[in-house]
Parts: sequence; C-alpha cells; structure tokens
Amino acid sequence: MNRKQYLLLVALTVLAGLIGGAVSNWVFMARSAVAEGVPTAEEVVLAKRFILADEKGNIRSIWGVTPGDDEVALMFLDKDGKVRVNMGTRSGSAGLIVGDKNEKSRAIMSVNPNGDPMLTLSGKNGVEKIDLFQSTIFPGMGLIFTDKNEKQRVSIRVNSSGTSILSLDKSGKQLANILVDSDGASLVLSDTNTHEAIALAQSRSLGIGLALSDKNRKLRAGILMDSDGVPNVILNDEHGTLRAVLGGFKTEGTAIGKIRTRTESSLILFDKDGKVMWSAP
Repeated sequence: MNRKQYLLLVALTVLAGLIGGAVSNWVFMARSAVAEGVPTAEEVVLAKRFILADEKGNIRSIWGVTPGDDEVALMFLDKDGKVRVNMGTRSGSAGLIVGDKNEKSRAIMSVNPNGDPMLTLSGKNGVEKIDLFQSTIFPGMGLIFTDKNEKQRVSIRVNSSGTSILSLDKSGKQLANILVDSDGASLVLSDTNTHEAIALAQSRSLGIGLALSDKNRKLRAGILMDSDGVPNVILNDEHGTLRAVLGGFKTEGTAIGKIRTRTESSLILFDKDGKVMWSAP
C-alpha cells in the first residue's frame, strides 16, 4: 500500500466514523424522545403538508400537496434556506432535482407521462450538460453532451436499427460520424472549414471502401473491394467524373463498352465525358 492509498483509507475511515456517529446520535435522540413519551404514535396521519424546522426555526424540509392538488412534492433545504433536493410528481410525470448551494440544478432525473426516463447532469453554469435518455416516440436510447454555448458536441444514439456516434465542433458542424447497422459500419471525418472529408465503410452487400472528397464535396479518390473480394482504386476529376480505375472493374454502358470484367492488374483511363481513352491489358 503506497502513501496515497494509506491516506485515502484513513480519510474514508474517519468519514465513515463521522457518518456513523451522526446517524447513531440521531437514532439515540429519537429513541430517547419516544422513551420519554414526548411524541404520540399514530397509525394514520391525514394532512396536506408537513414542514420540518431546525432549532432556530428555519425550514429544512417541506412535504405536501401543492394548491390545486396537482403536484406532490418533497423538498430539502440547507441551513441557508436554499432548496438542495426537490422530488415530486405532476401531470403524470415524476422527477428528482438536486441543486448546488446557489440553487442551480446540477442533476435531474425524470420520467415523463409516456414512461420515458431521462437523466441530466449540469455544470456550474447550468448550461454544460450531459443528457442520458430513452424514448418511445423515437424508439431507442441516447447520450448527448452540450457545451457552455448550448451547442451539442457529442451525440450517441442506439436503436433497433443500429448505433450512431456524432461529434460536432463549437458551431454545430459535423467533425466525425460513426454509424453501425445491420449491413455494416462506416466512419466519416470532416474538415468543417474546407468541407474535405474522408470516409471508411464496410458493407456486407457492397464490400469495403475508403473515399476522399474535396472542398466541393465531390468524390476525388477511392479504394474499394467489393463483396466478391475484387479490389480497385478510382480517381475522379473536380466534377466528380470517373477518370481512372486501377484493378478489378466491371465496365458497362455505351460510353465504356460492353459489360466486361477487368483483372486486378488492369488500368483504365477515361476522358472528361466518361469514354475510355486507354486501357491495359
């Protein structure tokens, strides 16, 4: 055991002793009061509100039904009169809110009338957030990270179709996107300033590919291997028109010629209109 572990153990031991001592004193005081016959035990107490105060008369907890009988709430206040914990039910929803000493909500757990649960953790400024939720309207689960400017920065979603992970920059533009579904998986990395992107994808039905796009979002280069295991490299011009293919390739249509399978060692060059200029073998 190193020094840090030893100090941590000592701290935990002291903390446990303090908590245990406080609870023991509380229980002892309650038992003493009962023994002295101060309180009277009732089987049923009917009331709309209970208020708990400390020795100085400061309200420390409120439990009751709000006017109109719409909400049942239980609140806990600190010694400065700040609401730190608030839980209750209202209009078919149920929730628990935990606040800091400035009464800013730092943790919220709720269930809406549809039965959808949600957990929100907030930073000191109350804007930076982490939201964990499950939805029946849009079936699935999600995890969202929001920055201090109220912009989503990371979004993770899971449903019956698959899983997606989205990373955004401070302006909300996509930086990276990972998608996994029943057919395969893909990864897209983007430059939010130039719009250039690189994409890596795997598909059971189509094969595996790596694609590079330019600032105009035109596909310029790609490395592919189809579902039959035939590889090729393609190059496109600035208009996205195919100009060269190295490797296995099927040509079809009048611009290229009859349907023909090229071998992995073949090379085909096309003009700007998509017609074959040269090929070998």
